[in-house]
Amino acid sequence: MTQYVEEFVYRGRPPSSELQPAWHVRLGSETPSAFGGEPTIELTQPMMVTEAEAAGWPLDDILGAVAAAATVRADTLAAQLAAAREAADEAEMLRDQLAQANETIAQLRAQIIDLPPA
Repeated sequence: MTQYVEEFVYRGRPPSSELQPAWHVRLGSETPSAFGGEPTIELTQPMMVTEAEAAGWPLDDILGAVAAAATVRADTLAAQLAAAREAADEAEMLRDQLAQANETIAQLRAQIIDLPPA
């Protein structure tokens, strides 16, 4: 069984509030199927700070899991952006080559028009 952070909700407070910011977390448990099928996923009810800590998930671990997931997503987006930029650069190069080819065609047509009749 693998436990993971399924949901994390942070409730901030305005600076004028006397209330402290609060959060809750829902943990998921993934259990592989004994027969090779889809794993079983079970979710906890939303847990407050003390409940999560009692379940072995202090806030630092939860924030670490959230940060790790965000980092993976950011890395994926950065790779997609790099690929898109590379594709855009290639498209620009091809567009320039096409413009050059069209210019060469125009010059050759002009030369053909200037040829004396055979």
